[in-house]
Amino acid sequence: MKRRQAFLISAPQYYLSILSIIVFLLTSVMVRDLYAQGNTPASLQTVAMPPVPGLVDGDSPIVVNKTAAIQLGKALFWDMAVGSDGMACASCHFLLGLIVVGQTN
Repeated sequence: MKRRQAFLISAPQYYLSILSIIVFLLTSVMVRDLYAQGNTPASLQTVAMPPVPGLVDGDSPIVVNKTAAIQLGKALFWDMAVGSDGMACASCHFLLGLIVVGQTN
């Protein structure tokens, strides 16, 4: 009679898995507690973009078409090839409310 082989993982993988679960649970609790206390982060829509000398002004500006640069930035924000681990930056940051669809500045 053949004996079934149990599903085994190595000790480092096991401990890494347990550590990942603990970190996830602690982070979830911290975020929940933060929002439960009413300490929601302030909206970034009211924060002015700091001036960058030479970006759009000067003798040879880096950005010559600000509207096209904004469109490119938004396209790259949603591009899965640009982010890490095959995920677009928007996969996380859009859900956090850091970008507003349709906003042009």
